[in-house]
Amino acid sequence: MDRLVRNLIKNNSGLFCFLHIFSMRKRKAIVSLCAFENYLSDVVLSNIDLSQKLSLLDAWRQEINNYYSGKTPVSQLGREVFSGLNGFKIERNDFISILDNIRDNLQNPSRVVSLQQYKQICDDGFGAFIKMFLTVMTGNKYEKTSEMAKHLGRAFSTTVFLRNIREDAGKGRVYLPSEYLREAGILSQNPEEIIVDKNLGKARGILSKFAQESYASALKLINQTDRKNAMRMRFLLYPYKYCFDTMEKRGWEVISPKPVITPMIRFMLMLKAVVEKRT
Repeated sequence: MDRLVRNLIKNNSGLFCFLHIFSMRKRKAIVSLCAFENYLSDVVLSNIDLSQKLSLLDAWRQEINNYYSGKTPVSQLGREVFSGLNGFKIERNDFISILDNIRDNLQNPSRVVSLQQYKQICDDGFGAFIKMFLTVMTGNKYEKTSEMAKHLGRAFSTTVFLRNIREDAGKGRVYLPSEYLREAGILSQNPEEIIVDKNLGKARGILSKFAQESYASALKLINQTDRKNAMRMRFLLYPYKYCFDTMEKRGWEVISPKPVITPMIRFMLMLKAVVEKRT
């Protein structure tokens, strides 16, 4: 597990600071989840062909099945990840949702989807990961984990999609619901045409309202929980909300440069999370 910690915090001072607000047992579990997510990100971004990527996802599915059937995972990373999660009631379906979401992204890269499909992408990807994260953070004691994960997952996913819209379009994806594109007056289904359409800012602005509603719902739930867990959830929320607010203030017609969180900004957001009281 020390190897995982070193690899994860080497270029992530924010994670290093974040870990120190938890007990050793929870730190180990959080590192395990981050290691799982980082591994999958490396698979997606690697230069290996699609069949190899799918094989690696299938191997992780087998590791998950081994763990939940009481068997020892085969790989060293699998053993390290799941040993850190012992004692936390993380559901198998959350792992599987993440794997299936990635598989679908790899096999069907063109992303002009309906609003319902868009919500499912958010829920099965970021939402499932956050649900596991909240389970660890709150020690299995937060009754509204699923509801909170849904709102945070949709808010965070939408912030990332809005921020990375140019890069995604270059890869043949546009994470903008078809209903919102039509409402904005964009009729094309081609990502290369959508990204240069004069109404793109309007479409992004419509999607931003979906994110605003998700952030508002998440903050409402945060204010209903105890002080310690409220602080921890704000630690998660504020960096994404900062990026979202930065894009909102400058206008949705502006795509670049992408918002950047400097070490000083990150420190101020963490301080805000600690001192802010529930409203």
